[in-house]
Amino acid sequence: MSTALEQINYFRELPARAKATARDLIEDWIAQGEPVEDFDIFDAAHAEADGMDWVIYTHHALALCDAVSGSELGEAEDEVLDMSGPEGIAEAFRRGGLGGVACLTAYWIVHRAVVSALEAEVERVIEEQAEQADAEHA
Repeated sequence: MSTALEQINYFRELPARAKATARDLIEDWIAQGEPVEDFDIFDAAHAEADGMDWVIYTHHALALCDAVSGSELGEAEDEVLDMSGPEGIAEAFRRGGLGGVACLTAYWIVHRAVVSALEAEVERVIEEQAEQADAEHA
């Protein structure tokens, strides 16, 4: 179990890191001259979540799973079952025991946070671009 201080840090850090990641990814995408509407949120979220410390280090994964709310954990567990199936869960357990399953679950916690942040950032940029277009035509 993680300490109360660790839980507070995880609750603060995950949304902040997801938001910063989303901002950086969308800025890079736009800088390449690509329309924000063509940005693949789920592929980007996968690439980002797959490399975060909460996913690759067992002790971070266990602490994150302990720190999130019961509903967030339940949603991540549903994703694990839907996307990996019982065989994938068994393989994660075979490779890493409970820590392997925690890493798999933490992946979906982080993935969901990054997807949410990316969706918000894409929406913000689209609205900002529409406002700029309206201002130019006014």
